[in-house]
Amino acid sequence: AAGDAAQVALPASGMAAATRTQPLSSSDERLCPVRAKARDMLAAALRTHTDGTGGGRADADAHSHVELSASELERALYRGPGRRDTGAVYRTTLRTLLPALRQTDAGCVAARLLRGELSAEQAVSLPPAELAPAELRAALAAKAAKRAADEAAWERLPGG
Repeated sequence: AAGDAAQVALPASGMAAATRTQPLSSSDERLCPVRAKARDMLAAALRTHTDGTGGGRADADAHSHVELSASELERALYRGPGRRDTGAVYRTTLRTLLPALRQTDAGCVAARLLRGELSAEQAVSLPPAELAPAELRAALAAKAAKRAADEAAWERLPGG
C-alpha cells in the first residue's frame, strides 16, 4: 500500500562500512546540545525506514547504520555552505530535511541515503522541490506541463 513504510536494504558491512565516518563524540554533544538534538531527530526520522524484524545482529546493524547516517547528515548540515554554526540557516535546513526523511515512498531521500545512492552532502543540498513528497512533485510537474501547453496555445493564436 502507498502508506506502508518502504523498508530499506542496508548495504553490506564491507566497503560501505569502511567509508562511514564515526558518530559525534560525547565531547561534541556536551559542547553543542543543538547538534546532538539535531542528530537525534535525524536518526528518529531515518529509523522509520527500518522494520526491526530482522532480530539480533540484523537489528544491531540497522541501528548502527541509521546512527552513522544520522551523524553524517548532521555533520554535512553543519559544514554545508553558509552553515558553520547552528544559526538560522542550519535550523531552517534541518526543518526542511526532517519531513523529507520521514517520507515512505520507495524513492524517498531517506531510502536513497540508507541504500548509499545519495551522500549526506547531497541530501542536505537538495532543493526543496526534490524534498517534497512524490504526490506533490507529480502535481507540480502536471501544473508546469499545463502551463507550458497553455503558453504554447497562446503563441498559436493569430496576433499573439
